[in-house]
Amino acid sequence: MWKNHFSNKKNAVIVGVSVLLATPAAAQELPRDWTSLRYAGMGFATVTTSNDSESVFSNPAGLARMRNPRSRRKVHEVHFPRVSISAPEGQLQPVGNTLFTAADKTLPTILQNISSETGNHETLVQTNAFPSIVMGGKSKPTFLFGTYGSSQVIVKRETTDDPGFFDITRDTTVGLALGIANVSRAGTIAYGLSVRPNARYYERLMDYSLSENPNYSGTQGITQLDRTIGVGLDAGLLFTAADFWLPTFGLAIRNAPTGCVDNVFNPYSKQTTRVCGSRRQGATQEGETRTLLDAAELVAGLSITPRFRMGRDRLNIRLSGEASPLAFTTGGAEYGFTEVPLEQVIKAGLEVFFGHPLIFSGVAARGGIFNSELTWGASIELSFLAIEYASYVRQTTFADETTGKVRQHMAGFSTRW
Repeated sequence: MWKNHFSNKKNAVIVGVSVLLATPAAAQELPRDWTSLRYAGMGFATVTTSNDSESVFSNPAGLARMRNPRSRRKVHEVHFPRVSISAPEGQLQPVGNTLFTAADKTLPTILQNISSETGNHETLVQTNAFPSIVMGGKSKPTFLFGTYGSSQVIVKRETTDDPGFFDITRDTTVGLALGIANVSRAGTIAYGLSVRPNARYYERLMDYSLSENPNYSGTQGITQLDRTIGVGLDAGLLFTAADFWLPTFGLAIRNAPTGCVDNVFNPYSKQTTRVCGSRRQGATQEGETRTLLDAAELVAGLSITPRFRMGRDRLNIRLSGEASPLAFTTGGAEYGFTEVPLEQVIKAGLEVFFGHPLIFSGVAARGGIFNSELTWGASIELSFLAIEYASYVRQTTFADETTGKVRQHMAGFSTRW
């Protein structure tokens, strides 16, 4: 199936759809199995603001903050299908026009439109899906069961001298998300664990030339096809000091180390080294180590939630700050990637909403700082339908291998019961 991915016009349209629908991660940023619109709007400052089902990917302790532990309800929340899409600013329209209005929907036409409309930086697009169910009983732990998928496509111009050369990669992850969390009797401490068994497919089509392959078909050019499986383990803690403004400290480890891999390329230090994290198994290209490991991430953060009375309602302003990914070196191995730029480590966010300070419902506005740039977002719940939007700036690579920034836009929806 994967070997024939780029083989004909039908599959070219599939590639185009994948290019049209996608989310954050780049050559200089760590990939994510799931990217939350809420957290993207808040500058990805997530470790202390986690109090929904997406906590399973950021800080599983937040699952315990989703519901009243004294509640007798067995099923607390169901999300379906919970899908999101993302693309760089200015790139949805040219690809969309090709897919839905142009008579020629071949891969060369799609790439030519991207090339002519979007300049020299890479195009990153991704689709996400995460249906889930949250359950629990009175004075019992909170459980989450879900399945998720994320497909990321990067189309990169190879050289500024010949705009017809492209390097295309697709990274697809599908898996299960299982979480368990609980709170102390006083409610001040929450703790949780998540397990994410998953399969990942990574394929690469290098040096595709529009001039040499104006009517491209077949499998020539596919230079890499990796298939791996792994289990991501995350653990987290939340400590709330008092009811007044809810000052909260959060700590989490993502991709807890289950093994180490030698000669892994660190995209920040530009060196190969021994890196530890979530070890993967499978068939990879000879000498390739990138796809055999999800590097460990340490995360720490603080938040407060000032509350103000406005008529019969309470206005909540949640302020959060976070440092991630943090890493350290010991015994000749890196636990996580070191030398991550400070602007990518320090994150800050705010969320403004009415109602209960721990249980969001209705309308929310968000803002933050990520990559030293502003992020923003909003969400609205109408009966059982939730609609969300977010925008942030990510790192990108240009055709001449220099790096820069580009604004990414995300949108998504879900039904919720």
